[in-house]
Amino acid sequence: MRSLRHAEIPAEAVVSEGGKGRRGYDVIHTVGPIAHGSVGETERQALQDCYFNCLHTATKNQLRTVAFPCISTGVYGYPPEEAVKVALNTVRKYLKDNPAQLDRVIFCVFLKSDEDLYNSHLPAYFPKAGDKEFNKVQPWSHKDCKSPS
Repeated sequence: MRSLRHAEIPAEAVVSEGGKGRRGYDVIHTVGPIAHGSVGETERQALQDCYFNCLHTATKNQLRTVAFPCISTGVYGYPPEEAVKVALNTVRKYLKDNPAQLDRVIFCVFLKSDEDLYNSHLPAYFPKAGDKEFNKVQPWSHKDCKSPS
């Protein structure tokens, strides 16, 4: 039996080997901020650090694709309308500063309302015309996110 390492402090990102020991299905764990509906600069920075640290951890481990859930928007209470802006802005900055490090970033959402938020905000952060990074980022509904067989 192997031991998995999980993130234990907010914004920490750690990687563990994915299912059946297959490289390429690694899991990066992070702990998002607890907001309970109220977001200040501390929570905003912590959420930004979660996304950045996951992207950096993926790059450091030579992973080429990252899929994110909606970090902290469930029981942790971070408002989805604000979280989507932090997520997209952080990914945008990371890809701009590290253009060759990742092939794709996916936002895999469960709720239709979250999918709508990403679809409505995505063009503001990744305009299609003349933006080579646009094709690297996409929202997927939970129906599109399948576990590897």
